[in-house]
Amino acid sequence: MVQIRIKKTVALCLCLLSCHVVLGQTKAVDLGLSVNWAECNVGAENPWDAGQYFLWGDPSGQKDAAEMPFDVNAMGDIVGSPKDMAKANMGGDWRMPTSDELKELEGNCTWEVESRNNVRGFKVTGKNGASIFVPAIGAYDRGAFRTDQGAGLWSGSFNQKWKKIDFMLVWVQESDKSMVNVRQATMRYKFNVRAVCEKGTK
Repeated sequence: MVQIRIKKTVALCLCLLSCHVVLGQTKAVDLGLSVNWAECNVGAENPWDAGQYFLWGDPSGQKDAAEMPFDVNAMGDIVGSPKDMAKANMGGDWRMPTSDELKELEGNCTWEVESRNNVRGFKVTGKNGASIFVPAIGAYDRGAFRTDQGAGLWSGSFNQKWKKIDFMLVWVQESDKSMVNVRQATMRYKFNVRAVCEKGTK
């Protein structure tokens, strides 16, 4: 069960410097999990920016669903492959998270609704006290930008059971129904990507 707290004041990031490692121009934040998480989404300059939107498996972010044939019988994981949107755009040791790593982020951190720079989202705090901010701005559904279905973060994992792609839904609502969970989606959506890197990466 994800623990979600509602905060009406704008919170500041109070992470310890020891919990941050700089890889290129992006900070890797140690939340006490199995991997370190990027401070921002792929293509974002600030934690509250959405960054780039991607169809799953399109590192350019420029294609639409009609240009991306989706044969469920030929699909597989793309973590670390040329189709990995984080690796292709950020280079170095960055890559997309696996489904298990998204579930670890969901289940082993505290998620608090807050605003940064007038953007609603979640402050995600690890058990070691370090945190990242995940904006919940919206997503593309069949080419149309929508804010009424929450935002999404792709994993690099193809779910063989459901023949869909695992992603994290990030949905902030005014009521207490804000939610975060890992579920499945088809190729009709364009979501964001939050990169990860292995522990000890320099």
